Amino acid sequence: MTEPDEGGIRLQRGEFVRETTRGEPPSDPSFEAYSDTIMMYPGWEPEANIEAQRGVGTYRPEDFFAGPEDHSGITIAYHLQRALVDGDGDPVDAITDGIQRDADNRLKNTHTFVGREEHNAGGAAGGGKRIFYVGHGGLVASGEIPFATDTALPIENSLTYDFKRFMVYVVDQPSGSTTLDVESTDPSDTSQTLTIEDEGATTTEDVTLNGTTTETTTESFPGIDALSLDAETTGDVIVKDGSGNELARIAGSDSYDQGEGDLGIPALGGGSHAGSVGTPFEHFIDDSIEATTGSLGGTNARIVSSSFSFDNNVDADTVGGRFRSLYENEQTLSLDAEVFGPESNAREIEAYLQNKGIDVKWTADSFTVDLTGGTRTSSGEANKEANQGRATISPQFEFADITLASV
Repeated sequence: MTEPDEGGIRLQRGEFVRETTRGEPPSDPSFEAYSDTIMMYPGWEPEANIEAQRGVGTYRPEDFFAGPEDHSGITIAYHLQRALVDGDGDPVDAITDGIQRDADNRLKNTHTFVGREEHNAGGAAGGGKRIFYVGHGGLVASGEIPFATDTALPIENSLTYDFKRFMVYVVDQPSGSTTLDVESTDPSDTSQTLTIEDEGATTTEDVTLNGTTTETTTESFPGIDALSLDAETTGDVIVKDGSGNELARIAGSDSYDQGEGDLGIPALGGGSHAGSVGTPFEHFIDDSIEATTGSLGGTNARIVSSSFSFDNNVDADTVGGRFRSLYENEQTLSLDAEVFGPESNAREIEAYLQNKGIDVKWTADSFTVDLTGGTRTSSGEANKEANQGRATISPQFEFADITLASV
């Protein structure tokens, strides 16, 4: 059986968990689903900041070196299915973690992300393979919730992360239940512990590394779904099956110019993977957006489409090493709208020139979003054309505050 290529129609699992300590996956994580329908993940193009070394007397590079890694702009898109907040105003949907701040004006939550693609053919042992995308310390840097009246599909949320760490692991699967051999490529790796789990952590074992000496598990594993190190290693950690086939490798600090190694795929422990959300999807067709203070388009105006977005203007510091420290700055709350009506062009331009304030409320099936203290940052363009039955205008708004509530 020929191994399939990577692709969006392969078996996929994408989930997140809120971190109790920034940059670290929680113990026994209870993963959550973004939605039962994910449109895109991970939207990741890493930046290793490779630079060429050139010296006097040569016109070609002498060597190449990697700098601090940049894992920003990682995008997840999905159909909105969960409420934004619960009855206490706490976040439910993942995108809400990019909106709410704590008493110190920091984002309340960061995320650990794990995506998995499964192949049932190929692999070093013929048992298929699993490809994992793993991120730690993910700040929801920005996000967008678009609304349109002319589509039957649910609202498609899009959130963009900045992660401190992000890595991909290819884990070949054993062809049958087998013990596993674990060793490092460096003799100094004798204090780290590797946790191995199969699907759902039904079978699990902790293996203490013994340098380049092979340690064999007591348990037999029918598959591998987590390989988690409690500390970075100097050498690469190699996992083989009982026949000597290399199934997985976790790179140590020697494998990177910056000298910091990987930690592998988070262990599930007593936690759980995300189950089906199972609730109805959110459709804008039966929602409403209206101005509660001021006017949106004037008398009898109607909204064709709209889009709410936010940006936390995340920045990063590098103080040496492979990974950056991330921090959020000022938050921008924006709304774009396309409106038409008997006087929409005139009223929107008038309100913009006079800097008239506006508050806007979005009422969905299970929650409300109140945007307050707003103003127009653009009126949009008034444009009358031949054969035009209606003239739309697309103003842009910025707001000072936002309140999320459940219905």
